[in-house]
Amino acid sequence: MLLVHGTFWSRVWEPVLADLAAAGREVFALDFPGFGASGGRLTRDEATVPALAGWARRFLEALGADGSLAVGGHDIGGAVAQHLAAWQPSVERLVLMNSVLYDSWPVPAVERFRAPAVADAVTVDELLGARAQSLVKAIARPLDDAERAAWLKPWHDEDRVRSWIAMAGAADARYTLELMDRLRERAVPTLLIWGEQDEFQLISFAERYAAEVPGAHLARVSGARHIPTADEPRLVVAASERPWPIWPDPVCWSSACESRWVVAVGTVVATRASARGRLTPLPWPMRRRTRPGTSTPARSADARGSMPTFGLCRRGVGIALWAR
Repeated sequence: MLLVHGTFWSRVWEPVLADLAAAGREVFALDFPGFGASGGRLTRDEATVPALAGWARRFLEALGADGSLAVGGHDIGGAVAQHLAAWQPSVERLVLMNSVLYDSWPVPAVERFRAPAVADAVTVDELLGARAQSLVKAIARPLDDAERAAWLKPWHDEDRVRSWIAMAGAADARYTLELMDRLRERAVPTLLIWGEQDEFQLISFAERYAAEVPGAHLARVSGARHIPTADEPRLVVAASERPWPIWPDPVCWSSACESRWVVAVGTVVATRASARGRLTPLPWPMRRRTRPGTSTPARSADARGSMPTFGLCRRGVGIALWAR
């Protein structure tokens, strides 16, 4: 299962990874370049939905993933997930958590960055303050100082600020609107998990999607806002395990299981969530994927110019957390 983020970062998936792993799924939460603790800096052209979907595909190719695949997306990452579900035949399950849908986006706080003059003038401190305000609106429960600082940590860095602005500047509802006919045609089994109190992505759009797209089901998370995994992680996991035709049987992508593989490129920290939910560091740095105890190389994702390729990591370049 591949999980992708939007205007936040892969931390949105962290509270549920161990439980998903305990259910027998192999779960990867992906940080796009210039987000979380990843390297690189996205340009506006590299931050469009099709371009981000391309990054995700190259990552899957680097893993050597085959067979059926589930994809989940939050916020603008939901548009990336919809793009993959529409055009990648291996995607057989889709999860959309408080995702952009139809013309629900960009919201005003994001849309203003489409103006080059606004985008170019924003400083690190200004964006950090804006993200802090959005965080208050995105999570219903109060956050202590340490947790708030952890959520906001990436936006103390110039590259991550410019990557966020690039994603905001590239936000365009046409990327979701143009997918709808294809999504109806494919009818990929889809679970929409929605914090009912979200003021960014209104639940009315999820209700419409569930009514119009064959195979789509809506699970409401009462009391949660834009990031249900931060407010009610147990309810999110419970929703994903309801007896809808959403999840295939657990699949291991190789005879040794992909949980025994490491993908790391650049400055990364590799972490695995065990079936007991414990986070276990994996060796790094590794410039290629190898079987433990051998030097057998495997493919790595392509880099473009100075952009990093993907890696397994707890907070950076590529995968935020590895769960099995």
